[in-house]
Amino acid sequence: MASFPSFDEFRAQLEQAGSRLIVLVPFGRGGVFFLQSLFDGHPQVLMYPGNFDFYNRVILREADWKSNWRRNLEEAFDVIPQAKHMNINTGLGEDGKGALNLDAKALLRFTEEAMVGQPMDSRTLFLAAHYAIARFMGKDLSAVTTLLLHDHHHPVSGETEEAIRADFPASQFLYTTKDPRSNYYSQRRVRKVLMASEGFEIKYQHFMTVTCIALYQHGLTMLNAFKGKAWIIRLEDVQAEKEIYLRALVAQLGIAFDPCLLQTTFGGMQWVGDAGSKKPEPGFRKSADPKLWSEGLSPVRVAALEILLKTEIEALGYPIVHGPRSIWHWVALVFLPLWKYEDFDVLLSSDYYRYRLQINSPPWKVVLGDSALYLRTTLGLVKKLIRRAPRYPSIPNTVFRSA
Repeated sequence: MASFPSFDEFRAQLEQAGSRLIVLVPFGRGGVFFLQSLFDGHPQVLMYPGNFDFYNRVILREADWKSNWRRNLEEAFDVIPQAKHMNINTGLGEDGKGALNLDAKALLRFTEEAMVGQPMDSRTLFLAAHYAIARFMGKDLSAVTTLLLHDHHHPVSGETEEAIRADFPASQFLYTTKDPRSNYYSQRRVRKVLMASEGFEIKYQHFMTVTCIALYQHGLTMLNAFKGKAWIIRLEDVQAEKEIYLRALVAQLGIAFDPCLLQTTFGGMQWVGDAGSKKPEPGFRKSADPKLWSEGLSPVRVAALEILLKTEIEALGYPIVHGPRSIWHWVALVFLPLWKYEDFDVLLSSDYYRYRLQINSPPWKVVLGDSALYLRTTLGLVKKLIRRAPRYPSIPNTVFRSA
């Protein structure tokens, strides 16, 4: 470690390289950890091995970050070792049971050492945090020209993007997605795994139908008018073409192709998949197989999603399975309010009501609250179906292709 460069040297090196920043933004469970794990071992790329969520935190709590940056940064450093539900710890190591042991105290100490004499701004703190990660892991910084950030905001408002571009004007955004039906199925499957896990709290449960619809509709609307360097990366394309696709992608990003891009790792450790994977395998995993969601979701539920997200599915280039000629389309149309109401099957969960009763007492408030929400979402559904569907004319040109 004696030959490890100083923070000033590291910063000067990045300045000379143009301070490029690649930002991964997920559409729900869109394969962002998978794509991130492919860049983990690249000699030109330096990244925090997990969900750093830096700029999103700055946007939400800017004043708090400036006055309490040590505490907030320590919390960010401390996320991965504790959060097994983030799919990483459960998939690390040759036996799939390893752990990414990040010492938050040591990382904070390295960051503070780097910050001595430096201006207190978001860009400098971001660079210092990544420098601390590299120093902690013994990363060779001699070839690093590009930073990679998984900032776990969702593509809704564009505020986080603007904050990132203010610090890194040459930044490029990769919006990772997969077929909305596959995304929905993946979220439901993981939710069931988590709810069965010891220590999982019901308050972290997500309501998947509304979440999935909102992410795709708001996200594609924003990207339709986004003027920065932004690409939509479809997980199915990465898996289908593997090396050809990744060669084209890194050429677009301005970094060299390296064989390590064909292996999934985190912090140099082999990554064999997330907690919800049925058959985790080492190397280049495949998890967005259409057979999974087509067999894992009922035809009626698939048809309901296709009605609610028809224009979004088609804009991204995915085929509709149950169109108007399918009987499932009309069955789904009849029962659509049930799916629009944030996964109605949650209402049958005793754990859900036990949690709600803890925070909303007496019980009649829970029932009235759910009934009011059901009516609001049903009315919202009717408005959506009678108004003209949104269009995304520029989205097909934003989906990254290898050729």
